[in-house]
Amino acid sequence: MNGQNKRVRRRTLAGPAALLDRVLALASPYNSSLLLLIVFLVVIAVGLFVIRDLHTTNVEAQKMYAGSVLGLRRIGELQYQAQRHAEALFMP
Repeated sequence: MNGQNKRVRRRTLAGPAALLDRVLALASPYNSSLLLLIVFLVVIAVGLFVIRDLHTTNVEAQKMYAGSVLGLRRIGELQYQAQRHAEALFMP
């Protein structure tokens, strides 16, 4: 009866689950090694995505920082020039 339940359950699987079930059934002698390889490849793919995303974010942050520093320098120059003009106007 237990074997019948498994057969019925396998028939109800559809789509990617059925394909994965077939692939794992064919590779059953190497099941744990295959699963470990799949997990390893997924971890590598996610790691590469995270590293690429962090690099992109770092480049954007450096550009924003450089723009902010440049803006602050311009503001400082404007303040200095305004102070010099004010001194020239009000100091005899």
